[in-house]
Amino acid sequence: MKIVKETVTVDTSDPAFVHVVQQRVKDTGQDIGGQLWFERANLRWVVDTLRACLATYGFPETVHQGGQDSLKVFESGPEQEPVVNLFNVRPKDAPHGGVYARSMSRAAAEQLANQLASLGN
Repeated sequence: MKIVKETVTVDTSDPAFVHVVQQRVKDTGQDIGGQLWFERANLRWVVDTLRACLATYGFPETVHQGGQDSLKVFESGPEQEPVVNLFNVRPKDAPHGGVYARSMSRAAAEQLANQLASLGN
């Protein structure tokens, strides 16, 4: 499987949340991207942890519980093509509840970290 297109965008139309939308298209044409929601109060943790992951080879799983977010960031994949993972689990009955798992290239993770950092907090 080869990824031929990857983008991440950030939507802040809900002032209490950050909504990440990822497009990740395989060479077969299938889009394996998706979305992820997290509480805006956890923005600084997400930015700092994504940046630490990008700066650290073999970044270990790092978790954070804030509000109703159960966030996790870690690196996986082969050394030649590492993948940055950002997961969040929110209770089903919470606003934007659900299980979110986004895996992305280092370039997309850097783009996401920069977009999120520009939001401030």
